[in-house]
Amino acid sequence: MGGCCSSPDDGRHSLTPRTKRDKERQIKTWQASGIISVRSAGHKELPEEVRTALRNARVLDAAGNNLQSIPDWVLEASSLKRLLLQSNALRHLPSGLSQLRSLRVLNLANNALTHLPDLQGLVLLQVLTLSQNHLEEVDPSIGCLTALTQLDVSGNKLTRLPPTLGKCMALTEVLASDNRLVEVPIELGRLQKLQTLNLERNSLAVIPPAVLVGCTCLQTLLLQGNALTSEQLAATEGYADYEQRRQRKYDKVLATNVLTSGFTEAIDRDVAVT
Repeated sequence: MGGCCSSPDDGRHSLTPRTKRDKERQIKTWQASGIISVRSAGHKELPEEVRTALRNARVLDAAGNNLQSIPDWVLEASSLKRLLLQSNALRHLPSGLSQLRSLRVLNLANNALTHLPDLQGLVLLQVLTLSQNHLEEVDPSIGCLTALTQLDVSGNKLTRLPPTLGKCMALTEVLASDNRLVEVPIELGRLQKLQTLNLERNSLAVIPPAVLVGCTCLQTLLLQGNALTSEQLAATEGYADYEQRRQRKYDKVLATNVLTSGFTEAIDRDVAVT
């Protein structure tokens, strides 16, 4: 049936065009939109056309590839706000990562990172996702991320969280399940906006009273899979106030679901969430 039809793999519509004309067209599209996407394209390194379009880019999405490193020229992207690098094979990051001072979202989940560079320049960063790596510690410079609202370090090899995390006063959510944590720094008690703290499946035997007392917005505290018993937790200073906040949250969820979805569904959801 002839060679008049294009092969499905001719690269004409792929994220990394093979012909010079297609590459130029793709670069112009990226430059016009400010969004560069080479997601799930099988790359082992970022293609050169990404560098050409990067100068004024707001988003770089290179998730789902086989990248083992990030070239230093990525640090030239001074306008970059979202850097999505999850599900690659990254073992390290450029030491000058903190040069990306406009960055709001950094997703590095599902890689092979063993350590982090200095982060102190990322003063506008709001969401940092580091889950499912091989991190044994979080760099203390994380305390400089004063705009950070969400931190996910679950599924690593952490034995401690840095005390400087208590300086990230904008945090509303900290996810640190499936690590090797043996203690929680009392400095977390400074996080007065913290609403969710997930510490499931660690090696914790105690929660510092300072956390329950100081985190006055905490409504969700997940501790399954630790050495801490419910009786020990209930006897911790500040637990009674936390329990009142938690119950108010679920009462509100229950009331909302009764109005919108019916009583039975609301009960089911409440039990599932709990």
